[in-house]
Order: sequence, then structure tokens, then C-alpha cells
Amino acid sequence: MFTLHVRRVPPNLEDQSTASLSGVTAATRDLGVDFAQVTTRSVQFDRPGIVRVFCDIHSHMSAYVLIFTHRFFAVTDDDGRYRLDNLPLGTYTVIAWHELFEPQSHTVEISRSESDIHLNFGFE
Repeated sequence: MFTLHVRRVPPNLEDQSTASLSGVTAATRDLGVDFAQVTTRSVQFDRPGIVRVFCDIHSHMSAYVLIFTHRFFAVTDDDGRYRLDNLPLGTYTVIAWHELFEPQSHTVEISRSESDIHLNFGFE
């Protein structure tokens, strides 16, 4: 179970924005939050997926939440590098995701714990 906490810091209390979610549920779920009254709202998700959090009024105000069933993930640094440490031995599919492009994947086998494996993904 994953709980998403949505918090808004209002520039002024006259701005009555609402927040919505899409992705994990079949249809968009409007949180129904009047942020002039409430500044925090929690939503629970019980399955993995990608959730887009967005404001119904301000199109530039959005975020993505990726929900995993495992603890192995990475975010790239400023140079686009990433690292996954302490993976158990086995075969894995590594997926690179970017909000503007189709996901890319590579299958990799880790046969000994000290292995350094380099995978390159390119989004254009």
C-alpha cells in the first residue's frame, strides 16, 4: 500500500486550486480538494503504476509519482548517470522512464555481487 500526500503552499488564499490524479486508476480521480480550505490531502494506492498529479487550473503545476513493488530504482544525476546498488543475483529488466518518451528497457543478468554492468539509455 502506498499513500500519496499532496500538499499545496498557496501564494495567497484567494487561489482556489484543485488537484487531480491520473494513471493508476482507470479514470482520473479528482481529489476534490478546495485548497483555500485544505492544504493537505492523502490518497492510498494498492498497486504499482505511474500517477500523474496535476492542477486543474495551472497546467505547469504537475508531478509524476512512480509506485514500485520493489526497492530498486534510481534517479539520474545532472549528467544523466544512475546507479543501482546491492541487487541480488539474478536476471532483471531495467526500465528507463521519461515523461515525454516511451519507456526503454534492457535485460541484464547479475551473476556475481561485485559485477559492474553499464547500461545506456538514450531519449531523443
